[in-house]
Amino acid sequence: MKAYIDFVGAILGAGTFGLSDDELRAIGDFTRENVLGWMECHGSPDWVGILPIKDFHAVCGDIDIPWATAEYQKIWVSLHPSANKENLQ
Repeated sequence: MKAYIDFVGAILGAGTFGLSDDELRAIGDFTRENVLGWMECHGSPDWVGILPIKDFHAVCGDIDIPWATAEYQKIWVSLHPSANKENLQ
């Protein structure tokens, strides 16, 4: 199952984080609140520079959590020119 988070962080900029089955289990129900809570609880080196999260878009199978704001979506797309720009809000 395809599962990932596109994010705009306060320090690092923007990127994509692929989610493993274990991470999906830790998230629980794939909702904006649960995904954000899961991201904010990380202190591992992988997340240094990512936190705090400004905004994100997350996908898990058929569930697609959209960006909260068009502003951060545009920032993410500008930093990832190969992204699909047709879905801009």
